[in-house]
Amino acid sequence: MTLKMGTKISASLNKKLNAAIFEKAVSTTVERQALASSSKTARYAPRKTGALANSFPANVHKIDETHWAYGSDLDYAEIQEFTNRTKKGFVRKTIQEDTPAFKLNMQQALKKAAK
Repeated sequence: MTLKMGTKISASLNKKLNAAIFEKAVSTTVERQALASSSKTARYAPRKTGALANSFPANVHKIDETHWAYGSDLDYAEIQEFTNRTKKGFVRKTIQEDTPAFKLNMQQALKKAAK
C-alpha cells in the first residue's frame, strides 16, 4: 500500500515563471505533509504488535522534486485498512483530515514564493 502526494507544474506555467522558486516551495510543503500524514496514519493504525503502525513512518520516500510517497510494505496493510473492526479506514481518515490543511499550506507557500 503506497500513497503518493505531490503536484505537477505545467509546461506553460514553467515557461512563464521561474519554476525553480515555486518548485522549491512545493517540494518543501509536500515533504512536510507526507511526513506529517505518515505519522498521523501510524497513530490511527490498529495496534496488536505495533508492526503496522511502525511501517508507515519508515516508508516515506521522495519520488521526485514535487512528489513524495508513504505507505506500508506489510502485506496485510490494505486488509486492515478495509476490514479491521475498530480501526477501519485509518489511512482514509488521515487523508480526509489532512487535505484541507495541505491545500492551505500549499497556497501559503506559493503566495510566499511569488513575493
